[in-house]
Amino acid sequence: MKRFLLLLTLCGLLSVAPAQAQKVEEALPTQEFYKHSWKDNWYLQLSAGAQHPLFSSYNRIDKDKISALYGASLGHWVTPKWGFRLRGQGGPLHYHYSENWKKIKYMNLGLEFTWDLLNTVSGVNDNRVFSLIPYLGVGGTYAWGYEPYCAPSAFDGYPRTKQLALNASVGFEFRFRCSKHVDLFVDVRGTAIGENLDNRQWKPGFDPILSASGGISINFGKDGRHSTKYVPKDYSGQIDELNNNINSLRGELADKESQLRAKEAELQAEKQRVAEPAQVDQAPVVIPAIRFKFDSYSISANDKITIYDVAEVLKANEDATVTIKGYADKNTGSAEYNKRLSENRAEAVKKALVSYGIDESRISTEGVGVSNQPYSNNKWNRVALISIK
Repeated sequence: MKRFLLLLTLCGLLSVAPAQAQKVEEALPTQEFYKHSWKDNWYLQLSAGAQHPLFSSYNRIDKDKISALYGASLGHWVTPKWGFRLRGQGGPLHYHYSENWKKIKYMNLGLEFTWDLLNTVSGVNDNRVFSLIPYLGVGGTYAWGYEPYCAPSAFDGYPRTKQLALNASVGFEFRFRCSKHVDLFVDVRGTAIGENLDNRQWKPGFDPILSASGGISINFGKDGRHSTKYVPKDYSGQIDELNNNINSLRGELADKESQLRAKEAELQAEKQRVAEPAQVDQAPVVIPAIRFKFDSYSISANDKITIYDVAEVLKANEDATVTIKGYADKNTGSAEYNKRLSENRAEAVKKALVSYGIDESRISTEGVGVSNQPYSNNKWNRVALISIK
């Protein structure tokens, strides 16, 4: 009959698990991610505008120094927030030499890194009409067409009609979306070019060129510039909750088993008392288990019932004694700390038995610590085992 009641109790406890499992469906969204194929989000830009050099030989603003600027870029958005492009630009440059205006031609090629500022601070939006895109880049410049009589080398005195120089660029691009395949843009930039570009190197350094241009950007691919958003689900919290519930059910099951063993011991003792009223050599050997929470030696209300039942068995067998061994799980705390914890658990059970009318002389305690683990499940070893002899 008692085993039948135990089975009913187990069924009731396990029936809680489906209700707890339903909480997994309520997983909360976490960080947003965006993805696309490396083949997507490529674009081609064509532009034209004006430029004004500020060479150290004549670094004042002068309308006669303004000349045309032409550019082309091939770029790629690696993410919705940043990308890169290979840009080439060039045209004629006007510079001042010996009180006269001279003209050369140049072309530079550089790698620029682009940053979509509004996608970063305001959230990704593939359909945003206006985008502000800061950028910076490095590259090289080739210039030619110097007039021989005004092209002496700054170093060896021989005429030079072409030059090579390093350059760095920084600027802003104001982009306006017309459709998913076409954007219009305005580009404002500053380009720092090696000071030897005007064939007059006063000192090591760079000369700036200010420019502004406008153009068209053609977005390749079926969907133009786009990103696919996905939001992964984080189930770790729900899994931890279910694991905690399972461990709690296991603890309750262990408590029920302990109570069942105590009742069986009481029944067996009663049978022996009735069958042999004149002689009771020793009480039957049972091992009720008192479970404790992590880092605790407080006895739960359910376990007090078990201790009460053990006390009743001892009262029915006046010659019986009891040994209480306290344990701790080995995966938490030092061995010394767990030794004291197991002793406290054993003493806590002893005090409870005394409170139920059992004489202290019939009770012995031992704190085993972690030197012996009665259960293979580590959490179950937070226990005190009661041996009746």
